Amino acid sequence: MEYPEATGLIEASWNWPFSIKDLEVFGETGYLHALDNVTINSRMPENSKGTKKAEPLAAPFNDPMVYLAAVINDKLQPMDDLSSLKFNMIVMEILDAAKRSAGNGKRVVL
Repeated sequence: MEYPEATGLIEASWNWPFSIKDLEVFGETGYLHALDNVTINSRMPENSKGTKKAEPLAAPFNDPMVYLAAVINDKLQPMDDLSSLKFNMIVMEILDAAKRSAGNGKRVVL
């Protein structure tokens, strides 16, 4: 993905033999690697390294099955959160564009 001030690379798969949910961000002066939903490693200038723990998401957002049960049982009204249809449709549009781009070697503009 190309943006005016950044480039993003997505490596998506539903065929891993185990869960991979990491994210890497490379900046001009450092690097962040979210290993999972709470652990973030950093590497900054002069090779300084660190690890921080992110605050866990509050229930029911921390567990997809608990979230689904809350929606089904009318205990939660889904809005524009990360599990919403709106965001999942955006993700699918991006992944479809990436697949088409990889197939024909051309940029797909969204």
